[in-house]
Amino acid sequence: MIPSVKYKVDSLFRKFLRGSYRKYKLDLDGRKILEEKNIP
Repeated sequence: MIPSVKYKVDSLFRKFLRGSYRKYKLDLDGRKILEEKNIP
């Protein structure tokens, strides 16, 4: 593989991972908040 292409793919993959991690964390936080609100 050409190094520059590999670098581009790596950065894209990292961006994607970071984005999905952020979404996952937001989902977890949202669920926590919902659970706390549902406590009677």
